[in-house]
Amino acid sequence: MLLFLWVILGTVLRFTLLDSKPPWNDELATLVFSLGNSLQHIPLNQPIALDTLLAPLQPNPANTSGDVVHRLLTESTHPPLYFILTHEWLKFSPASRV
Repeated sequence: MLLFLWVILGTVLRFTLLDSKPPWNDELATLVFSLGNSLQHIPLNQPIALDTLLAPLQPNPANTSGDVVHRLLTESTHPPLYFILTHEWLKFSPASRV
């Protein structure tokens, strides 16, 4: 019974105001790499335009699963299977059809 109460409490805390919570760094990295994009083109230590900052978060229909693997092998240490599955899943989202 105590375990059930902890699960309920954790669920309520997790989903309370979920839309107002900003994404964490690992969630942003998952989105960028799953789209087959790179973070290497964002300039550091200088002011940049908002378009440049948000460019890696934009879907590119030309990117393939091979691009996802290439980005992970050159820019990260994560195994590619999860990111490939996410890449395929993102093809079904309405934002990728724009």
